[in-house]
Amino acid sequence: MNKYIIAILIFLTLAGIALAKNSLDLGIAGAGARPMGMGRSFVAVADDANALFQNPGGLSLIKTWGVTSMTTKVLRKADYRLMGAVLPTEFGTFGLGYIGMNTPAGYLTTDRASLASATPISYNSSFIYLSYGYDLSKNFKTASLGKMGVGCNIKMINDGFNGVAGASGNGVEADLGLMIKSEKANFGITLTNAGAGSSVQWKSGTKEEVPSVIKLGLAFNPLSNLLVAIDAENSTIKQPMLMHGGVEWTPVSALALRAGLDQEPSGPSSAATNITAGLGVNLSGFRFDYAYRSDALQNANSNHYISISFMPEAPAKSADSTDNKVALVDQPAGEQPAAEKPAVEKKKVRSYNEIMEDYKATHPTE
Repeated sequence: MNKYIIAILIFLTLAGIALAKNSLDLGIAGAGARPMGMGRSFVAVADDANALFQNPGGLSLIKTWGVTSMTTKVLRKADYRLMGAVLPTEFGTFGLGYIGMNTPAGYLTTDRASLASATPISYNSSFIYLSYGYDLSKNFKTASLGKMGVGCNIKMINDGFNGVAGASGNGVEADLGLMIKSEKANFGITLTNAGAGSSVQWKSGTKEEVPSVIKLGLAFNPLSNLLVAIDAENSTIKQPMLMHGGVEWTPVSALALRAGLDQEPSGPSSAATNITAGLGVNLSGFRFDYAYRSDALQNANSNHYISISFMPEAPAKSADSTDNKVALVDQPAGEQPAAEKPAVEKKKVRSYNEIMEDYKATHPTE
């Protein structure tokens, strides 16, 4: 037990060191349709390919490979896309992800009269994720807590303005994640952008610091078909603590209904609460997810999110057929169980002609 308390304290200490950092992190700003429908409260859920972006600690507890994708429009102009894949192996779970955004940014000209012939400018930002998760339960006794997984993301950041020479920048960041899954509840911690002092370096010499964010999450099932999740978020940017909460109700195995509350900062000491809702349809591992998120600060930024994913069901343990089952009987020590004698078919002789030639009777024939 002390080992896990120490692990959590180390995680919180790292978060405190990093909380001292403003480039946009696309992973913080957005999420797949399933997490978005639950108010972006997914740190302690992280049970599918979305774990890549929400909590790499959950990767190690995923039992089968999977892929996911998502698309939306931000402010009805910026195209936002997400793709990810996870693959469990005997050495841990590996993941590869991509988040990209492209938006018009004006024209390269100083003369309004020449706009028709001016070069259009667009802003692009992309994150490439290399992820890894490991199940600590393989090496440590975690039965009292449940399963425990840790994970990390290495993110390669590329920002730039198309149409402007030399207007580009890049950087590298890392995320850390911890997940504990027990029979009663799940607990998760993530530290996004854990590298102290990390930044996006532009060719012009400008540096944009990447904000660090720590999230604590709790998820549980009050009913067998109802999932409740709550996340608390704190950032190095001057803003209040934000809360995220959501539910997922699965009335039948092929359908999931979701709703949530998603907070965002509205000022240095205030937050706005946005309503989210969504649904998911799952057919033999193929899943279609839809989410809607209102924006209390800017109605034009109320968005629809669509995700298409695939994750086959984990192979079930093969059970012996009833024909091959063997009943076990206690045997005295040192004594081997007797071999089962094959059944011998008894044939009833009805006449003298049916007696075999070499047959020898031990009793009088009736």
